[in-house]
Amino acid sequence: FLPVFGALFCLAAASAENSSARRLSQGVMSKKDKDGERLDRTNPVIELNDISVQEREGPELLGNTMFWKYYEDINPKYVFKCSTIEYRSLKLMLFETIFYVMLLGVLTGYIDACRGSMTYYTTKAGRDFWRICDANSVCAIDEVNDQASFWQFIRQQFIPLTFSDRQEYEPVLDLAVDWESGVVNYGPKANTIYELNEMSVVWHPRYIGDSKTNILLGNVRLRQLRMRNKTDCTIGEVFQQVTNECFGPFSADKQSRKSYDERWTPTQVEHCYTWHPSNITDQVDMYGSGGLYPGDGFVMDVPLSLVEADSQLSDLQTWHWIDQATRAVIVELNTLNPNVNMITNIRLLFEFLPSGQIRATTNVFAFRTIWLSLSVMMDDDLPLFVYHVAIVALFSVWSSYVFWTIKKTGPVTWFSYMWNVVDLVGILLFVTLCIIRVVTFVSAGQEPTMQPELAAVTELFVPYSKLVPDLQRADDVMAFLGLFCWLKAFKYFSLSHFFGPLVRVTERGLQQLAKFGTLLCSLFLGFAICLHIGFGAQVEMYDTLGGSFLALFFMLSGSVDLGVLFDTHNALATALFAIYVVLIYFVLFNLFMAVILDVHMLVQIEQAGSGQGAKAGEARKNPMLLFLFTYWHKLKGIVLIGNEPEAAVGFPDEQFINLNLLPGIVRSRLMQKIDNAIGTLEELEGPGAGVRQGGQLQTVETLKQKWWSGEGEGEEYVSRVQLQRCLDQDADLRELLGMERAIDVIRRFRVDQGPDPYDQISRLQDAVFSKLDLLEKDDGVKFEEAETLKMVAVGLSEALTDVQNAWREELTNCLESAATLSEGLIQLTKRLERVQLNFNKIESDVSNQYGK
Repeated sequence: FLPVFGALFCLAAASAENSSARRLSQGVMSKKDKDGERLDRTNPVIELNDISVQEREGPELLGNTMFWKYYEDINPKYVFKCSTIEYRSLKLMLFETIFYVMLLGVLTGYIDACRGSMTYYTTKAGRDFWRICDANSVCAIDEVNDQASFWQFIRQQFIPLTFSDRQEYEPVLDLAVDWESGVVNYGPKANTIYELNEMSVVWHPRYIGDSKTNILLGNVRLRQLRMRNKTDCTIGEVFQQVTNECFGPFSADKQSRKSYDERWTPTQVEHCYTWHPSNITDQVDMYGSGGLYPGDGFVMDVPLSLVEADSQLSDLQTWHWIDQATRAVIVELNTLNPNVNMITNIRLLFEFLPSGQIRATTNVFAFRTIWLSLSVMMDDDLPLFVYHVAIVALFSVWSSYVFWTIKKTGPVTWFSYMWNVVDLVGILLFVTLCIIRVVTFVSAGQEPTMQPELAAVTELFVPYSKLVPDLQRADDVMAFLGLFCWLKAFKYFSLSHFFGPLVRVTERGLQQLAKFGTLLCSLFLGFAICLHIGFGAQVEMYDTLGGSFLALFFMLSGSVDLGVLFDTHNALATALFAIYVVLIYFVLFNLFMAVILDVHMLVQIEQAGSGQGAKAGEARKNPMLLFLFTYWHKLKGIVLIGNEPEAAVGFPDEQFINLNLLPGIVRSRLMQKIDNAIGTLEELEGPGAGVRQGGQLQTVETLKQKWWSGEGEGEEYVSRVQLQRCLDQDADLRELLGMERAIDVIRRFRVDQGPDPYDQISRLQDAVFSKLDLLEKDDGVKFEEAETLKMVAVGLSEALTDVQNAWREELTNCLESAATLSEGLIQLTKRLERVQLNFNKIESDVSNQYGK
């Protein structure tokens, strides 16, 4: 009921918030459409519009991750030129995507091959077999609740399973372990493993179960851990007369290392009462509900005869090997399934808690034999070995590429992008995985009892549990590696406009939800303390603070039975439930939805405001699709923009030619194509449309005026690019000129013009006047007026007077014409006014007559 009610409430709240967010988004977008404004945000990709051509075509920006972060803001017009940073970055992004898809496929195959198809069934079979479970999943180990039932389980049920095929096995190496020093002593039959003689024995594999699919590797070892008297416990003065012994919870630094065998303890089990460190026991730590149990302790190896084994276990039971100081007994053995080449390490933990309860835990870990060495992997599973080599090579290349992008982008900017951090985490996880694998191979190779020639020795204990922690860590790291690598795939969905907004919401949402998670965990911690204090004594789930904290998360999905709280008939349960519902379902759930909706709204606004080159209401162009279009044409040898041969470009002074220098037919064709282009633009975009030149919008009318009124270069000059385009589109023009390149046409018809004569005359006059000034300054030179010059000056003055008079006369005529036009316009205005009055009168009369 609780999750459904909360979901319905949140759905209603989300609908209301979504509608308000949509209205707000529409308001913002209408303001943007009205004012033509963009949201104010720092965007380095947009700032690339202002860089120079040299910077755009240089190598400095290649590899910068800003093109991933602001992918939708890449200017499409620069994608068509193959030398721009936009084109090269999109090419790099495409190859990166292809490489990562290949890496992801190989990694997924590698992870699947590492796990193997029979690992689960091998583990389950081992757990059910050694827990001695029937078809109804009722296990004998769960019935162990005191020392008597423990010894009954070990002696009558567990140990007989290790002798399923035979009651006795002869020792292969005739070994005897000196438990005082940890040295293995060899008997007279120690050399028979390598040769056949009269002392050789018949070897029999120790099959487990009647199916004979599993073989016991080595021996079975029991280990006990004990606590010292009066450690972590205190006997009150009132009860000191009752007892003077108490043993607290297990602690590794306070465990008992004292031998506790009695005077008449049988010799065959006397060594079992002596403590040994972990380097002698060859065992590792094991976690239990009572704490962490180290690898040292009091050890007993099960003999190779069922009768002798039962005899020693009987002596241990009789002579109190287990007593009130015992805190844990660990039984460890290893089996091999040759059908699937898997080794199973089984550890049974019996915890003797200070409360008197015995809790049994089974730890079964199955792993493939290929993890013992690379040579075994190459022989037994060559495809996995190939996977291993391939994934190492791919991650090496990927790591080099990632560190190159860090160098190109800069560490601070690089780490500000979320997917870059995911990349680095994936690389670190893979490096950690490789280190763990190497450590596992080295550990297996350095352990004498794990060598292939000793695999059949039944009296040796094989410490495969030493490999289990590394193998478990490798599986954990590999699981997180797969998670982060597939999570990283979200980044490449941003190349699609269909998934791109969702990826941006994910990027922004995770950052906001991290803050929300801090608030949620703080609140849950308060509830966990309340549950632990109020119900920890009645409900096992709330016995620990950590268990109470996790229960609150499972409570959100309805997987926690709340009835046990109300069965306690405690008023605290009702109050706690009411507070939990109000704060979690009514407040935090809506806060969660508000965070997501807010991020989604912001992304929608930014996505609508982005997309350079797109007009209002026009679909944004996908830069990657434009790149693929350009790249496809480049592969076919077609260059859309730029990258022309140097011979076809010419020199800077050969990029324009005067239209008057071209033949008439060529000039008319060019003018016709320009008219057609402007007309097509007007038909498609409307009369008010145009193109951007120099950062300003040039409308169709402005273009026409510039081309035909003499205000722009279009009236007199045509560029080489325009001329080349006309030649490419008009075969008749190419045939008429006999040329295919515009640069050849320009060189053929361009005429080098001499200096301007008026400019030369002005320069000559300046030179003459300057020399005359110098001569006048010299006192010895006299310059008298010449009669001819005087006559010329008078003539020029009269001519200038006539020109001025004629200009005044023409100006007067223009003013009189303007006055006449003004009078005509005034009369026209008056007549229009009379027409308007007459029309209003007619409209009024018609309305009065026919209005009803």
